[in-house]
Amino acid sequence: MQIIKIDSSRKQPLKHAEFTVYKKSGDVVGEYITYKNGVIIIDNLENGWYKIAETKAPDGYMIDKTPKDVEITGNQFLKIVFENKKLAGFQIKKIDKITGKPLAGAKFTIEKQNGERMKSRLKKRL
Repeated sequence: MQIIKIDSSRKQPLKHAEFTVYKKSGDVVGEYITYKNGVIIIDNLENGWYKIAETKAPDGYMIDKTPKDVEITGNQFLKIVFENKKLAGFQIKKIDKITGKPLAGAKFTIEKQNGERMKSRLKKRL
């Protein structure tokens, strides 16, 4: 079985995606990570049903929370593709109106349209 991880818009391989593969019984076959080619190859699987779940997306991407069920029969080689969308982002800067220089110590509250406050994962830059 080959698990392929790609960027949903550019269709380029993504490294550092993490997956767990389960048997139908729920037993864990293994935990795997994609490398620079975005591929995981699992050999010598028995015939039967398997579930593939992404457990961690590459940095800057949303995780694909929908596991995929596959059946292996005979001497079959399956290719299963998972796609990730890039996370949206923005940058907030507090600057002096006259000089245009950054101002330290400003605090912001960010809310969704429904009023829910966003948790901060801010990187401090000046």
